[in-house]
Amino acid sequence: MGRKFSYTEDFDVTPAQAHSALTDEALWDKRTKEVSDRASVEYSHRPDGGFDVVISEGVGASVLPGFVRKVIRGDLVITRKDSWGPLEGDRANGTLEGGSTGLTSKVRGNFALTPHGTGSRLTLTGTAEVKVPFVGGKIEGMVTEMIGKMVHSESKQAREYLADRA
Repeated sequence: MGRKFSYTEDFDVTPAQAHSALTDEALWDKRTKEVSDRASVEYSHRPDGGFDVVISEGVGASVLPGFVRKVIRGDLVITRKDSWGPLEGDRANGTLEGGSTGLTSKVRGNFALTPHGTGSRLTLTGTAEVKVPFVGGKIEGMVTEMIGKMVHSESKQAREYLADRA
């Protein structure tokens, strides 16, 4: 079944400006470098105006909580794919998919970028599922908390990126 999550971030720019940042290779390169020296990023612009980005990051077992280390073997590689559709009017939608090696897990979510006041709002709703007996629910809670921190951190980076470009 999984654990549901929902996170919202606001931007002081139009949806078009926010979409431009969220689909900019330079911002993704910057994010990846700030995350880890063990992360890689691949992206592609689609003919319809959409954008796909895949990030893979190695996570050493030593930084994981003890209860997680007990159910995995070795290090984890976490892979995430964000797919943004084109801006349609003043709105854009996207998807988030994620998973990892060494642990039966998956994350699925939907992004919505919409007008909000004089700016825009990014909303991510989805589900994290970890299929591990006894501790799967606890790990799901940890994953959804990490997703919330990721959304906040990446939105902050996007706001700084937009401010630097202004």
